[in-house]
This record gives sequence, C-alpha cells and structure tokens, in this order.
Amino acid sequence: LSLATPVSAHNWLRCPGRAFFEASTTNPFRQRKVSDTHAQLGPGQKMAVKFSSGHHKNHYFVAINGAHQHLIYENDYKDNVRDYFNNVPSGMNLASRFPRLHSCRNTFSNCDDPNYFAGKVSKSDSIYCDHPNYPSKFPIYKWKSQHLVNDVLTYYHSAKYPWIVGGGRYENIAHMPFDEDIFCMEVPLKNASLGNHHIVHWFWNGYYDAIDVNAHATRVPDGLIYGKNTGSSMISRTDHCQHVRPRALITPIRDATANLTQCFQDLTD
Repeated sequence: LSLATPVSAHNWLRCPGRAFFEASTTNPFRQRKVSDTHAQLGPGQKMAVKFSSGHHKNHYFVAINGAHQHLIYENDYKDNVRDYFNNVPSGMNLASRFPRLHSCRNTFSNCDDPNYFAGKVSKSDSIYCDHPNYPSKFPIYKWKSQHLVNDVLTYYHSAKYPWIVGGGRYENIAHMPFDEDIFCMEVPLKNASLGNHHIVHWFWNGYYDAIDVNAHATRVPDGLIYGKNTGSSMISRTDHCQHVRPRALITPIRDATANLTQCFQDLTD
C-alpha cells in the first residue's frame, strides 16, 4: 500500500521577468541581471502581466521601490502583503474597472465555455490588455464577473506598510494549465528620492519571480514601454556563489567529527 500526498504543482509568469518563463522556486526571486529591465512606465501608463492559470490559490503581485527590496526578505513579509490586500479602503480597488482577462493557448481548453467566459475582447475595447512583444496566440476573453469578485488591484497608501506601492491579488479560477490570465497594472513613482527602479514581486505557493520596472515622473513614449530592439547584444552574468574573506577567525578550524564538545569549548574560551 502506498499513499501519495497531493500537491498544487506549479505556476509561472508568462511575460518577461527574471526567471523568463521558467517555473522558479528561488525565494524571493532570482538575482537581477544587467539586462533585467522589463518595462518603463510614466503616470497612468500600464504594463501587461501574464501568468499561468493551472492551479488554485492566490497569485500576489507586489510593487515596491527597489530601495526597499530588503523588506521582501523579512519573515513576516508575506503576512504583511496579505494584510495590505485584505484591508483595501472603500473605493480603492480598481479590479472591476480594469478586469483580468484570459487566453486559451490551444485546443485543450475551451474559452467558449459559457460557465466561465463572457465573450471575446477586441483590441478596440477599453479593457483590452496584452503584451505586444509576447502576445497571446489565441483570442482573449472576458471572465464572467462572478468569478472576479475576490480580485484586487490597488495602489492605495498604507500607513502600516508605506513601502508597498500597490499591486494585485488574483485567485486562480479554474484548472486551465495550458492557459494564461492577463491584467494590466501601473507602477507609480511615489517617492522619486528613492530612485526609479521598482520590483513587481510575484509569488504563488512557493514559486516566485520579479518584474523590473523603471517608474518615471513623466510619460514614456508608448513604443518604448517595453524597450526597443537596438540590434545589439550583451552577456548577462549570473553569480552562483561568493567567497568573502572573513574579517577575523574567532575559533580554530577543526576536523568534522561527531563530537561537538571541543567546538563548544572554543566558543566558551
């Protein structure tokens, strides 16, 4: 007799980020490479965020200034993020005005299912959202509104968590692992003194990624929101370890044995 423990499998971003379409478990995210600037936004401008829709639980997208990234490493970070989204002031949740959308990526899914979807979205619709450099290969659809009641998209200022610029919380609606959900979000520059670099941190059930965004005080030309192909290339180095010389050795270096007595004695001395 064998018993299998159920798991929630994995999800990932389907738009450019540090993991670049890979399912990454590096917590809280992979290190930033010199090539990692995925969007640049000015006031009122939005970028498309796409994520796989295969498994249940909430997807969190948290925008912070890069100067505050150390707070992501705090033990209570995720609890603070959940508290932020659980306490959105009245009138500050924009999810219904800018609803998330859905694209069925192949014939395994059915975007014509009337239980879930309310028809196609055309490029001329005000709620249309997609990534121009990585567009959905199949039509984009509207979710029926009853499935979106728990969605949150907000940029409210929290006195409790002033370092959170804003973000979104999206519960996975149905098991559609071949598909992707899409929403468009702003990354407002709330404190220019901290610099332009911002991180949109995504986490879901042990999987993580980061979208690097430069937020500006003035609008960016629409054609440059996602950058421009200059035809040049670079090598992005990823450091996997470091060997830092210690300032001092406090205790002797001893052979590894099963007896810790001498090590404890060294600390006592």
